[in-house]
Amino acid sequence: MVGAPLAGLAYRVSRSTSAGFDFYEELGRRIADLRKSRSMSQERLGEAAEVGVSYVAHIEVGSRRPTLEVLLRLADALQVPLWRLITDDRLDHDELLWDAAARDLGTKVRGLSHDDLRVLAYLADRLHGATSAIYPARAAEARAPRRQLGAGQGATRKRRP
Repeated sequence: MVGAPLAGLAYRVSRSTSAGFDFYEELGRRIADLRKSRSMSQERLGEAAEVGVSYVAHIEVGSRRPTLEVLLRLADALQVPLWRLITDDRLDHDELLWDAAARDLGTKVRGLSHDDLRVLAYLADRLHGATSAIYPARAAEARAPRRQLGAGQGATRKRRP
């Protein structure tokens, strides 16, 4: 049900955390932090996500419960995956650098032909092979599956005061 508020998720998250934690306040804080880190005004975010500026302001202070559809539009406008809005998972420095490099690469490969993309995939495979020969520990790390976020995982992370 795309249009329904995320009440079920909020319930699971709030039950797994200490008293006083409000999922929607934390969601709003994350959205505001992401918006500010991109030097976006609430008005510009609202326009990009096709929602009213006052609605953005209410979401950021936790007084409105956005639907999944609105969250998807906000995530798209902020150029982040949806999970960055609804979880309190913080990326370490290496992950931030990798994320920025991946976004940059993604921007550069848009519009390339299928054959060019295959060449890039081949080069990436070769780079992985070279990395594993030079840095075996890094290669093992790269092959390890990325952790999946489950219900309540954000509760175990340190929150900012």
